[in-house]
Amino acid sequence: NKDLNSKENLYPLPQNYRSFYLKREGKVIGITRPRHVAKRVAEESGVELGQREALLDPFLSKYSVIIVDEAHERTGRKFPPLKLIVMSASLDAKGFSDYFFGAKAVHVQGRQYPVDILITLRLIHLEEGPGDVLVFLTGQEEIESVERLVKERIRQLSEDNQNMITFPIYSALPSEKQMLAFKPAPSGFQKVILATNIAETSLTFPGIKYVIDPGVVKAWCCNPRTGMESLNIVPTSKAQPLQRR
Repeated sequence: NKDLNSKENLYPLPQNYRSFYLKREGKVIGITRPRHVAKRVAEESGVELGQREALLDPFLSKYSVIIVDEAHERTGRKFPPLKLIVMSASLDAKGFSDYFFGAKAVHVQGRQYPVDILITLRLIHLEEGPGDVLVFLTGQEEIESVERLVKERIRQLSEDNQNMITFPIYSALPSEKQMLAFKPAPSGFQKVILATNIAETSLTFPGIKYVIDPGVVKAWCCNPRTGMESLNIVPTSKAQPLQRR
């Protein structure tokens, strides 16, 4: 076709790789290559390899067609169907389901935490004298889970006993929200602070009368066999409960 061979439309790269860009309605056709081939094409063409085009323009709006060349080098054998599982503790499941052509959304109940903390909070709130409560927990996920459970249980109490308010505090929480935990509770309310071990030494809250310590902490542990570190929930040291108290 002479139109395809015209200099205005055809921009040949080295002929031995048969790679080209073709104008079409103001857009281009892109041919992808395995990296080891693309590297040589880029070197011989005097262009830089790896411009992260898909990150800068995820819709590849300047292209009309993308051709995956040398496909046998990418999938040399027949693979079973690929299953994509998207997991999150807080994402909008419906939005992701719609994006992936109506994929099924499965809601899995999270970790079951011991109810001792909730029972203890309830007993303090109903049977002990006034004073704020500091609860030590292992991380953001646990704090958010316990906070939801506390709010659910408080609503089940009589209206006169619903005067408890919770404040989370952990390192990833924005500073303006962290500062809320330092403010006095509204008149007639008992304040419950749900904190990680940053409240052991770094922070002091006025008005705390009760401390609930589950005796565990999230800490970095090293596997000597693999040389890899992981963040695990482990028992506290003997000194930590004393410091928390």
